Amino acid sequence: MKKIINSNYFYAFISLCCALWLFFFVSTPGVGSTRDSNQSNTSTVTKKATITAPLQLQADVDKYYITGYPEKVKITIEGPAALVTATRNTQNFNLYLNLRDLSIGQHRVQIKETGLNSELTYSIKPKYVTVNIQKRVTRRFAVDVDYNKDSLASGYETGTTDVSPDTVTVTGAASEIAKIDKVVVKPNLPKGIKSTFDQEVLVQALDKNGKTVNVTLDPQTVHVKIPISIQSKQVSINLKQKGNSSDTSYSFESDV
Repeated sequence: MKKIINSNYFYAFISLCCALWLFFFVSTPGVGSTRDSNQSNTSTVTKKATITAPLQLQADVDKYYITGYPEKVKITIEGPAALVTATRNTQNFNLYLNLRDLSIGQHRVQIKETGLNSELTYSIKPKYVTVNIQKRVTRRFAVDVDYNKDSLASGYETGTTDVSPDTVTVTGAASEIAKIDKVVVKPNLPKGIKSTFDQEVLVQALDKNGKTVNVTLDPQTVHVKIPISIQSKQVSINLKQKGNSSDTSYSFESDV
């Protein structure tokens, strides 16, 4: 027995057994490092997130006035948890409408994205939007003032209204600019007001029916000052002398 243990064949047999045991240990399903198993599970965890992001236009906005699109849209992304979290925090992607090759008129356009990692799947809501492309026009309009004089307290009147600035720049589609009947501010005077009205008031562009026209105003508000004071009236005074005191003179003054 001692000769067998000391022989080279014995050690070769033991080495073969150890090699076979290691082979079956590694290749058998469910057997292996717990740490490797946990790492594998972590790498396959997925996550979903919905992000509200601004919608950008790829168009010549100096030449064309574009309406009908939302300022922001929602995108839902799904993929590896760490990547979804990083994308949601950094928002290092863009959602856009490519309008460069489109003519004047209405168009149904698909929202596209750029910058998302290829490991992420996504869906955009809405997927399509309808835009209206028109020639861009800019004009200046004088600002009218429209207020209810019935709001004044009894016996009071208004003076000359001051508006600053008294003109505004209006930008929009040529078809919308053509609809404008007047640009106006409508100060809301409190009922029974007795003192000067002095406030910033919103500017509106209205058509002939009094409806708001879809244009951009610059500035959007103006300063309106309406002097309000008690009514006054000028009357003449006739003086008649009584008596014969020719050596007496009189003078009259009034603070009114």
